Amino acid sequence: MRSTFFFTIIALIAAIVSCNEPVSKNNSQLRDQAVAIADSVRDIEVLQKHAERFDSLDEHCAALLVRQKLGSMLRNRSHFDAAITTHEKCISAAEELGDTLQLIIALNNQGTNFRRIGDLEEASIYHYRALGLCDKTTGDTSYISRKNMVRTLNGLGNVLLTLGNNEVAEEMFRRALKGERELGSLTGQA
Repeated sequence: MRSTFFFTIIALIAAIVSCNEPVSKNNSQLRDQAVAIADSVRDIEVLQKHAERFDSLDEHCAALLVRQKLGSMLRNRSHFDAAITTHEKCISAAEELGDTLQLIIALNNQGTNFRRIGDLEEASIYHYRALGLCDKTTGDTSYISRKNMVRTLNGLGNVLLTLGNNEVAEEMFRRALKGERELGSLTGQA
């Protein structure tokens, strides 16, 4: 339950500071609508319809925000093939938008998908791609950028722990914990 609440807060913050297209009043309203949908809708089919509606309006950022949530819900309900496909669309959309923050989120989501199905090699590829982007954005001190780093370190730590590389995993978790403390995130520290 805490992780769902936490992800919702992160998605809301990400939506506010990301999606690098020029913002018109209409775009802004649709993004706000996408955040509200991602925050409140728990029905997979309804989320899919909203993502498709935003696609039909050429509102790629709004569609991306809804799809991030859709993919996570699919994964949490063990629909891994659909989650992987959905998060791959998120990766492509974030790349097309040039939105590094959303790309890091999508890469970490995909890494988590592959870790959950036991494909640790593929999981590590996605998490290391996310880490590379985090390293390139070290000058960005925004909350979401710093939170992306923490999520990436936790993802890598989980993969490394599963692989039995305990020392490196512990180092990743310690760095992530330090980041959570700096962010004041009690949930993340737990």
